[in-house]
Amino acid sequence: MTDFGYQPPVSSFLSRGPASKFSNWPNYVSLGFSREHVAELIRMATDKHLNSAGSDSAEVWAPMHAWRTLGQLRAAEAVEPLLALLADSDDDWLHEELPTVIGKIGPVAVEAAKRYLADEDCDEYTRATAAAGLVQVAREHPETCDECAGVITEELGRALRRNQALNGLLVCHLLDLEAKESLSVIETAFRRQQIDNTLVTWEHVKQEFGSNTSSELPAGRFDIFAPLAPQKSQDDKRKKKQKRKASAESRKLARRRK
Repeated sequence: MTDFGYQPPVSSFLSRGPASKFSNWPNYVSLGFSREHVAELIRMATDKHLNSAGSDSAEVWAPMHAWRTLGQLRAAEAVEPLLALLADSDDDWLHEELPTVIGKIGPVAVEAAKRYLADEDCDEYTRATAAAGLVQVAREHPETCDECAGVITEELGRALRRNQALNGLLVCHLLDLEAKESLSVIETAFRRQQIDNTLVTWEHVKQEFGSNTSSELPAGRFDIFAPLAPQKSQDDKRKKKQKRKASAESRKLARRRK
C-alpha cells in the first residue's frame, strides 16, 4: 500500500480501515497524535484522492479518522477546510460527523462556523451544518450556549429573502438550544413566510418553548418571496440533494428532542 506522501503516525490511518459510526470514537490522541500533526491531518481529511477511493478499500476511511483526530486535538484551523470540503462532497458521514468535530474543537471554532453560516456564496446545507456545529459547541461547552444561540438567531433575522429550508433548520437548531429569547425573531420569520413548514411549524415552536402567545400564523409552505430572491444557477440534482439532506437533518434533530 502506498503512503500517499503521509508520514507516521498519520500514515497509519491509511490501513486502519472501518470505524464505528456516531459514537465510540477511539482515543486518537493516545496513539501519539499532537498539535504538530494538525497540518498533515487536515491534508488527509481533505484529500480528494482518499475521499474518492474505492468503497472496499482501507484508505477510504483515512479522512474520517483524520477529521475525528482533529476534533480531539481541538484544531481550530481545521474548521474552515472541513466546511469547504462539504460543498464538493457526497460523503454522508462527513455531513453527519462534522458538527460533532466542530463541537469537540470547542469555542475556538465559533468564529469560523459563524463566517460560513453567514456566507451566502456557500450552499444552504453547508451553512446549516455550520449552525449544527454551533449547537454541538454549546452542548460540549454550556458556557457558550448564549453566544452560539445568538449567532444562529442573528442569521435567522439578518435577511428578508432567504432559503426557507435553511431557515427551518436554523429554527430547529434554536429549539435544540432551548433559546426562548429567540422567540420574537422566530415569530417574525414565520410571519414573513420565510420558514419551510414541512421542517418545523409555528405551533411546534410554541409547544417546545411553552409559549402562551395566542399568535396564529398561516400554515403550509410559502414561496411568495422566491421571485424576489437572487437567483443562483443550480441543477435539479443539487437542489434535490440539498432538500434530502435538510430533511434528514430535521429528522435527526426531531429524534434527539424526543
